[in-house]
Amino acid sequence: MSTWNEIALTGNGTESEPCSLHWKKMKSTDEAFKDFLINPLTALSSDLSEVDSSWSVQSQLIGHEIGLSMDAVFIVGLIYRLRKTVFLTLYKYPVS
Repeated sequence: MSTWNEIALTGNGTESEPCSLHWKKMKSTDEAFKDFLINPLTALSSDLSEVDSSWSVQSQLIGHEIGLSMDAVFIVGLIYRLRKTVFLTLYKYPVS
């Protein structure tokens, strides 16, 4: 499974914001992705030191009409510490 990559927040005072941005890419056919869909908080709290099991997760899935077979998923996570919430956007796209 790939690791989360942090996106640097720079400019206009964003360095002091109570949030961070991360991304990763997964294959929709991988068992790790299925586990992530079933229980994203467990995966996030295991992968990201900022997140623990007391947090909540809100998600949106773009490209769901593609289905879950043989495709890639690009995931962006906004970690918002003040609300102890991870906002996820999952973008499914065909690998061809």
